[in-house]
Amino acid sequence: MNATIPLPPDTCATNRRPVASPWHTVGLLLILALITYGGVRTHGTTTKAAPEANLVHLYLTVMAAEWALVFYVWRGIRRRAVTLRELIGWNVGNLNAFWRILATAVVFWFVWEGSARAMHLLLGSGNTANVTAMLPRNSLQIVLWCIVSGTAGFCEEVLYRGYLQRQFAAWSGSPPAAIATQAVIFGASHGYQGTKQMVIISVLGALYGILAHWRRTLVPGMMAHTWSDIYGGWLHP
Repeated sequence: MNATIPLPPDTCATNRRPVASPWHTVGLLLILALITYGGVRTHGTTTKAAPEANLVHLYLTVMAAEWALVFYVWRGIRRRAVTLRELIGWNVGNLNAFWRILATAVVFWFVWEGSARAMHLLLGSGNTANVTAMLPRNSLQIVLWCIVSGTAGFCEEVLYRGYLQRQFAAWSGSPPAAIATQAVIFGASHGYQGTKQMVIISVLGALYGILAHWRRTLVPGMMAHTWSDIYGGWLHP
């Protein structure tokens, strides 16, 4: 007997109910702007290789900041009776759905990687010395980098494709506008990488947003995001 696996409830972009108050969203945007400004002030668009001890401290600081932002989001959405599980949009007990989601993440990553390469060819690689300076150089740093990648994969998808995309969709009534808006904010939050990288990251953020809207869950994006960071920061020459 053929059976189809039902999609989870639409909780990523088309739900018209705001997930938090307008002031909470304004607060999040201000925090992101301050973090971005601080990153540009600290690193600029070029950075010399950091000492090993500083890299460990940097990784731990980044993870703490990411989780603090998720905590801020959680505090805001719970006031509207929205849960993180609803924001993520996946039933963890459905094993069949997991394999389908994993397959989607794998296919999407190839699309994402191809798009990234195409954008680099179109716009040029830009100055990525500050990014290179953050890459791991020994076993401890590699382990921490993988944890940082997993943290970014989870937290940034919750922040941008979960919270902001759903919030903008509820306000505007337009999923495409919500996808575009969160993508621009996502790119701008990587301002320390330079203008070209911001444009490229915005396009890739839009791809993540389209995936979340299409599959109605953040999980494939989380998987692909995590792997792209691991691959791009450690495995890819």
